[in-house]
Amino acid sequence: MEKVLITGIGGAAGICVAKALRDRYRLVGVDANPYATGQVLVDEFQVVPLASSPDFLHKLVEVSEGCDALFCTVDEELRVVSKNRGSFACRVLVSDHAAVENSLDKLRCSELLGRAGVAVPKTVEVGEKPFSELSGELGLPLFIKPRRGRGARDVVVIKSLEDFERWCAVFRQEDYIAQEYLGGDEYTVDVLLRDKRALVAVPRKRLLVDSGVSIAGMTVRDERISDMAARAAEALGLNYIVNVQVKVGRDGPKVTEVNPRPSGGLVLTVRAGVNMPELALRIARGDPISEDELRYESGLLMLRYHEEVFKKICGV
Repeated sequence: MEKVLITGIGGAAGICVAKALRDRYRLVGVDANPYATGQVLVDEFQVVPLASSPDFLHKLVEVSEGCDALFCTVDEELRVVSKNRGSFACRVLVSDHAAVENSLDKLRCSELLGRAGVAVPKTVEVGEKPFSELSGELGLPLFIKPRRGRGARDVVVIKSLEDFERWCAVFRQEDYIAQEYLGGDEYTVDVLLRDKRALVAVPRKRLLVDSGVSIAGMTVRDERISDMAARAAEALGLNYIVNVQVKVGRDGPKVTEVNPRPSGGLVLTVRAGVNMPELALRIARGDPISEDELRYESGLLMLRYHEEVFKKICGV
């Protein structure tokens, strides 16, 4: 039985990967949080330092010894792992370092996608721009978020000068970007790539979101959304499993960001028929994939709820 290492096992993405693989693989999960809930889904669990620690890479390489493959589900860890993939003896299911960096830098990502002909919202660096300039370029309301960030952390909608002044009193403007506000439906599209070419893109309509993670979603079939997400992932040179955020505005759908890792709602795509973690492992091994394995059920609704898990602590 192959042994697979999953980072960020306490996060939604890590848990999704573990659920998709736990019946056929021996799983090792790691997280910086000793109380990561996903530890109950894996065969072995270890605590690792934060990605910002100088000890992170050494510890992760140590844990990976004896593993056949590595999934990385945390943005900060992606940078370290993609840059140091040669340090690992196992297969590393992470995109090239340049592609990872270009995706995680939301301003750079928007610029690259725009040049490639992918529709994106108007995006500018906040910098020292006054409110009048930002609102003049983007209109109101406008959307402000970290240039490098994940989930819905520090994301805010600005509707007025007063909103902007309150925001400026708390945050460093140079670390943020502003985008035109798109008020329509929002989708996460799970994309599977082989040799940087998309094999399938599965759109999920985000019906209810909590802290950036979909807690109610539904698979849909919309070629506009699927094709746009696939082109975005290919334009950035990504590989394996990535997720593309798409939102619909007055003039159609636009890609708002691209995350070079599995998504926190990937479990819905797996349940709909496309087990992307399993298929990604087969891509890494060089195994064939059939068309049937890329078909999914549309109109499948997912609802999430909290559930308690229990684990006996020895010696207590």
